[in-house]
Amino acid sequence: MTASGGPHQADLLVVNAAQLVTCAGFSSAPARGPAQSELGIIQNGALAIQGDRLAAVGTTEQVCSRFQSDEVLDAGGSVVLPGFVDPHTHLVFAGDRADEWEAQLRGESYLEIARRGGGILRTVSSTRAATFEELLAGARRWAELMLRHGTTCFEAKSGYCLDLEGEMKLLRVARGLPAETNQKVCSTLLAAHVVPPEYENDREEYLKLCERALERARGEDLVDFADVFCEAEAFTLEEAERILQHAKAHGVGVKLHAEQFSATGAATLGARLGAVSVDHLDALRSSSLREFAAIEPAPIAVLLPAAAFHLGVSQAAPARALIEAG
Repeated sequence: MTASGGPHQADLLVVNAAQLVTCAGFSSAPARGPAQSELGIIQNGALAIQGDRLAAVGTTEQVCSRFQSDEVLDAGGSVVLPGFVDPHTHLVFAGDRADEWEAQLRGESYLEIARRGGGILRTVSSTRAATFEELLAGARRWAELMLRHGTTCFEAKSGYCLDLEGEMKLLRVARGLPAETNQKVCSTLLAAHVVPPEYENDREEYLKLCERALERARGEDLVDFADVFCEAEAFTLEEAERILQHAKAHGVGVKLHAEQFSATGAATLGARLGAVSVDHLDALRSSSLREFAAIEPAPIAVLLPAAAFHLGVSQAAPARALIEAG
């Protein structure tokens, strides 16, 4: 109440939500196991906003008894819920690979297409040729589309230039997006996406480039996380550990593309290194799952079923087993 005993003044009231989803109780740690079903739903819900804070949530009657506002949004019986968080995007790129999608429909695998210069390297060629302004315009377009579908926070990876200046360009685009779209954006250095053709016969020199890119991105405050694609056509388990240990030594969080096409042991490596997440996990074996789950704190398992569908991969990540393992 105010000093006069009346309701507090709010900048905005949202009222009459058929359901208000609060996700209460999971502000400091992600929900695990059965707790992922506990959404904290309030029937006939409302919320009060003051500045950039939620001042109150509750039923419409409860909130309106405590707050008043010149701006009231009637949810009209809709569901009101927190914005979605997308923790794995390759948002900054140029070009397209529509013809490769047709090839997959004809039965060619992603790895077959990649071996003949398609896949990631195809996008690298287009992205290297694009200007900063072109990349920002494209990323803004995708980010705005995401916002219209409810995504208010997302991660954006580099990894489509695979040279020092180009990777910095991609990270600068990601850093510039919040001013363009008013979304929260975390930037991830994925210089270790694949080895580019010019370093095909000198992997060691490219690993050193990845390390230099990390140091420069950290020095220019362009990076929140480092990521490695650990797979047969990309980087080995040993190379992934080297790059991520280097990131940790420079105070950068780590994550991993793990077990997407084959069982590499990358999920267990990520857990051992304290990765914030291990992503994909389509080829995760039961034995690796047990090892992965036994390490505390375990990384978040980020599953990407749409990627598997798009690539025509029949195996799926063991979502239920991961949930049951905590």
